[in-house]
Order: sequence, then C-alpha cells, then structure tokens
Amino acid sequence: MLGVIGVALASAFYVSRVAPVDTLHYYQTAHSDHFYGTVWGASQSADAWFVYPPPFAYVVRILSFGGWGEWLVLWTVILAVSFSVVRWVGVTAVVVGFGLRLFVDNFKPISEPANHLTIGQLQPLILAAVVLGLRYPAMWAIPLLTKIGPGVGVVWFVVRREWRSLAIALGVTGAIAAVSFVIDPGSWGDWIRFMLANASTPSPVPVVPIPAWIRFPVAIALIVWGARTDRPWTLPIACGIASFALYEWSFLTIWLGVFAFVGPWKQDRLVPTAAAT
Repeated sequence: MLGVIGVALASAFYVSRVAPVDTLHYYQTAHSDHFYGTVWGASQSADAWFVYPPPFAYVVRILSFGGWGEWLVLWTVILAVSFSVVRWVGVTAVVVGFGLRLFVDNFKPISEPANHLTIGQLQPLILAAVVLGLRYPAMWAIPLLTKIGPGVGVVWFVVRREWRSLAIALGVTGAIAAVSFVIDPGSWGDWIRFMLANASTPSPVPVVPIPAWIRFPVAIALIVWGARTDRPWTLPIACGIASFALYEWSFLTIWLGVFAFVGPWKQDRLVPTAAAT
C-alpha cells in the first residue's frame, strides 16, 4: 500500500509540475559540478543547502541516471516504503498526516512524517535504517553518511560487545566513504571546509531549542541503558534526538520506530535473538 501511495504522490507531483523541495534539491546537487557552496542557509548571502557528506550525492547521481521524472518516482517510493518497517503504524502516520496537512492547516506534531514524504526529506529512510539496523548492521551506513548524528545508534553494539555487528556497520560505512574519496577526494575537502565555515551559521529553519551538547549525552545514556536491559525501543528515541540540527518536529518520524519493538506491532524478526525483548 505504501508503494502505491508513493507512486500516486510522485505522479501527482510530476503531472502538476510541483517539485518536492528536498527531492529536487538532492537531484540538482548530485548533477552539479560542485556539491557545496560557501554560506549555508536562507540569508541573501547563502548559496548552499546541501550539507551531507559526498557519498549521498553520488548515490543520488546513480539513482537518477534516468532523469528527473525517474528520480522523482524512485525516491518518493523509497521514502514511502521506508514507513513499512512499522507496518500499519507507518500507513496510518502517512494517511493521517496527509489529512491533517490538507484539512487542519498542517498540524506538525502529527503530520511531520507525512511532511517528510511530501518534501522528499530522507528522514523516513533513516527511520528504516534505525529499525533494521540491529538485524542488518550495514544499514547504519545510511545515517552515518547523511545526517551523521543518528548513527550514534552503533553504541548499542559497543555496549553489548557485538563486535561483528559493529565491524559490519563501521566497515560498510568506511568502505563507501573510501570509494567516494578515491573517486573524488576534492569533494571531501570541500565538505570539511564547508562544515567548518558554517559551524556557527544560524539555521534557516526553526530548530528544537535544546543544543546538541545536551541532546547527545542524553541519547548515548538512553542507548547504553537500553542495550544493558534489552530495550531496543530506546534506539529510535535516542537516534531521533541526535541530529546536529534538530528541526522542529523532525524527530517524530524516527520515533515511529518504537512501534517496531513494543506492543502489538512488535517484530521480533528485526532483533537478533540475543537482544529480543
């Protein structure tokens, strides 16, 4: 059903010639000569919005080889299907979110997951990575090579001494980063310079007024407690608050992952036997 929703939404965008802002942003960045500008944000002097490490741009370039229309459909479907990791909770979140956006003036605390789908933000993909990451550690490469902060979830493996899973998570991440560096080492230098130059640049959109230096220790403490007490539902909560710039209600999309580990929606198949609750 979510795949059908994704195709229908992408088709509506294509026919109406309305481009989801982030879907278009990723596409234009991936097909430009330089991924990074000088000033991040929405001020008059700003010339850059893309902040992710280079591998993501190259992945987008590969996935969009067929042009804008192909990329629009593929990316929208990928994001929509990402909600399937929480089954009917994901379907409900998308459908109810769309309804709220249309009829209740975009009530963000509930409609934010659907908002991420309609603008093409990769947050739903990080939701899927966090939920699937205990069973398939390679999935942690997605947050580690995009928003970076939510990748703090690999601390789970450290606490539980699951060294093989940790090695897979970091090994896949490192391999992808290494390949992109060999292809274009200059982009990595550009990214580092861009991030350092904009470390204190004000966010162009509202953020949660709790600084990262407070949120990260809380996230790590929550993961440590969850890992020691077999509570995998702590991972989505911790990863949700661990973005360096936590925009408004964006954490709620990742928090949906809790439903994969608790209550009637619990999916034991997503958790290795030793960590099942």
